[in-house]
Amino acid sequence: GTPKVDVAIYHHSYYETIDFWGPEKIFTTESLEQNGYSYDFVDPATLSLSNMTVTDGILDAEGTAYKALILKDETDLPSETVVLLNQYAENGLKIVFIGETASERSYLNDEDITDGMQTLLANENTTVIEDIDEIAETLKDMGVIPDASYENETLLANHRSADGMDYYFLYNYGN
Repeated sequence: GTPKVDVAIYHHSYYETIDFWGPEKIFTTESLEQNGYSYDFVDPATLSLSNMTVTDGILDAEGTAYKALILKDETDLPSETVVLLNQYAENGLKIVFIGETASERSYLNDEDITDGMQTLLANENTTVIEDIDEIAETLKDMGVIPDASYENETLLANHRSADGMDYYFLYNYGN
């Protein structure tokens, strides 16, 4: 079936540092999983796909159906991505910035993103928080509720949809 994922996490590139001490993770909180949220990672190329439009506040409504988009410490963004993010927010997608927000364009030939970022950050569907561990509470405050809800903090949820049926897989990664 089609995967259904609560939240998309934007990351401009997927370079992870892996050395003798282990990997440097690109998203470092268990707050989402512990509160029932499932998530995927997206990048500028993903957002430029034809199916990545917002309908009734849902990104890729006929597909993965993201309810929110998270950007963490993205200090630069492609100007095309800023345009898309503004369209998404205008169409109701909830967008959360964690930590720093972009103030620079990603590429030398890009247009300046200052005005686009100001518009985006002023949108009622956009929120900026400082602490990554506030993300689950922030999403709930914005009306973004996970597809799966449970009290056991050691479960991971996976939601798929096929032939008009919803399937939920819960994985116990603890005790």
